[in-house]
Amino acid sequence: MNVRQMRPGNGIRPMKLPLGEIPHLVLEPTLRCNLGCRACYNRFRAPDKTLDQIRAEIDLGLSKRRLETISILGGEPTLHPDLPQIIRYIRRQNLYCEMLTNGLRLLEPDGDEYLDALVTAGLDRIAFHVDCGQTHVRPDPDADCERLLGMAESRRLWAALAVTVYPESSGTISQVMRRWSRFRFFDGVLVTLPRDAGRSPTHGHGFGSEMLTEYRTIAQDLKVEPVTYLPTSLSDDDVSWLIYFYNINARTGETFGLSPQLNRLLRWAFRVINGRYAFGMTTRPERVSFSFYGSILLELLLHPGRVGRFIALMRDSRGAGDIRLHYIVLQEPPTFNAERNAVQMCYHCPDATIRNGRLTPVCVADRISPLPGAGSAAVDEPLRTTVYSHLGEM
Repeated sequence: MNVRQMRPGNGIRPMKLPLGEIPHLVLEPTLRCNLGCRACYNRFRAPDKTLDQIRAEIDLGLSKRRLETISILGGEPTLHPDLPQIIRYIRRQNLYCEMLTNGLRLLEPDGDEYLDALVTAGLDRIAFHVDCGQTHVRPDPDADCERLLGMAESRRLWAALAVTVYPESSGTISQVMRRWSRFRFFDGVLVTLPRDAGRSPTHGHGFGSEMLTEYRTIAQDLKVEPVTYLPTSLSDDDVSWLIYFYNINARTGETFGLSPQLNRLLRWAFRVINGRYAFGMTTRPERVSFSFYGSILLELLLHPGRVGRFIALMRDSRGAGDIRLHYIVLQEPPTFNAERNAVQMCYHCPDATIRNGRLTPVCVADRISPLPGAGSAAVDEPLRTTVYSHLGEM
């Protein structure tokens, strides 16, 4: 998708940070999994990392980036026996800790006790990967979502969904956001637009929905526009991530999109106050009301003509009790740019992990830097060179 395909005049700009300022790191404590998703980029099942190895990776990530958030994924992170200790170590570094999980471990008989242990350890946010590509083990994905989001809600734990949009689920993101907005602590969705997991970006192509299709559907159904985008490594005009923030009235469905100008102002203020950029940090539950009215005040100062939309948002909201702040992030994997005869990836890859001592995009890590004990496979050398050159890891 190209930025020129968006609605003109909305003031959107690319989000480009220096390599050392990227606020996010992905942690892979294990590559083992209890699912086999259609679009999974993990090709191997290496042995679990030890707690010492994981601590060393966190320390190395801190030396390479000005981190604010670490996301734990895998594999399936709940299969690692030391997950609570990993969370504690992340929090001791004054970092925000979130985890992406398929949630199957939490649906076991002792799932409530296990989630309590993770929250006690310091888990700040949880994202549940539940979608139509898992029906071979999930007869009813919606029922699983209902139960998992309810578990997070009862613990005042911020929760999101991570979904892969296949052709049969294209155009459903708006429905997902509206459906689950009744949960006060549900606040967003991470959307992956997949490619064929069996092929390399140097040869493969997408087999899921197109970003432009999803953008147009969201604009029509939710009536919101993105606040920023992450460009590709080859062009500031090509989009690899599309990012939305907006308020929604869970009772009426009315929405109020935040503007690119407000997003830039808040990001700048966070950097000045905290010395690093925000990535995953959410508002404390007791500060939600203050944060909402503060951001709306700034938005209306920047754009006074939007007062009418704000009034519509507040109607039948029970004194703002039904208002939620939601986000949507659309992500595309690395692809081959035929015009430039080169692989294009996310600019400076916010979702990099540590693989064999180097920052490596998690979505291609098995192709360019397999873990020891993961089995033998040919390394995609052209992709490896492109990626590590872009990330300054050659």
